Amino acid sequence: MAHILLVDDDPDILSILSAVFESAGHRVLATSDPLAVGDLAREHWLDAVILDVMMPRRSGWEVLEELRSEPRSQRLPVLMLSAIGDAANRVRGIRLGADDFLAKPFHPEEVLARVEALVGRRSAELPGLQGELAEVPVSEVLQSLANSGASGLLEVVTPAGGGHLSFVEGRCLAAELDGLRGQEAVLALLRQRDGSFRLRLEPCAGGDGSPALPLSRLLLEAVWIEDELKARLKLLPPEDRGLRATNGTVPPQPVGLPEMPLGSILTLLHDRPSTTLSDLVASRLAAPDRLRLAVAWLIESRLVAEA
Repeated sequence: MAHILLVDDDPDILSILSAVFESAGHRVLATSDPLAVGDLAREHWLDAVILDVMMPRRSGWEVLEELRSEPRSQRLPVLMLSAIGDAANRVRGIRLGADDFLAKPFHPEEVLARVEALVGRRSAELPGLQGELAEVPVSEVLQSLANSGASGLLEVVTPAGGGHLSFVEGRCLAAELDGLRGQEAVLALLRQRDGSFRLRLEPCAGGDGSPALPLSRLLLEAVWIEDELKARLKLLPPEDRGLRATNGTVPPQPVGLPEMPLGSILTLLHDRPSTTLSDLVASRLAAPDRLRLAVAWLIESRLVAEA
């Protein structure tokens, strides 16, 4: 089942194609307003677009250029429909990034067959999505899956352990890595430079409206944590050195820094004196670098010291 966007100012064409695609088991989103296409492509995960060329207020060429300017729809299959089927229009469509071109009048079943072929070729690329993290950064892999609207299980093997991320239509609904789950697992994975990954196309739970992990925000947060930690690395003791809490009061989250598990760290150090930084990382309270940043800030604030 594919999710198809139909764009044509002719209501009869929208009605006929909608019926044909829906009877074939596909979901259809139809509009006669070319100005609405950009928002629809951003609001919905689409597998293909059928786009008329000659429309009032905005031509199909202009709509195609907008789609190709957006990262999320750069590789989205687009079939152009036009009452002008000469070679010059076909060449123009190809140059603007159209994947196929069909002249009007057309047979609805041919439109269905061509679009299904485009969607099939796009899906066929995904099983080959595998590689080494030393060559392809995790951030690129995650953005590629999100932008392409992929569904499947991304398996990852790193020195820190194995893990997986579940994707449904480009939305990351679950993540696990070496005992960490959710956002903390994604943050830990983004710091990995060694290991391998592979996408398995299999049904994943959570395609029923479950909230997705905020990948875009986590990508930025990982960089933010890395920068703040670099500025405080000299404060951290060796990872096998014991630590102690010098004050039982839990401070408020510092302004201008990422969220940190300050209270959890202080509680653990109070209950288990001489806990090392390595022990804290192994406790899975948060992603390793978030924990290290929190300890560095607590030492900087004289709330934690070496035992």
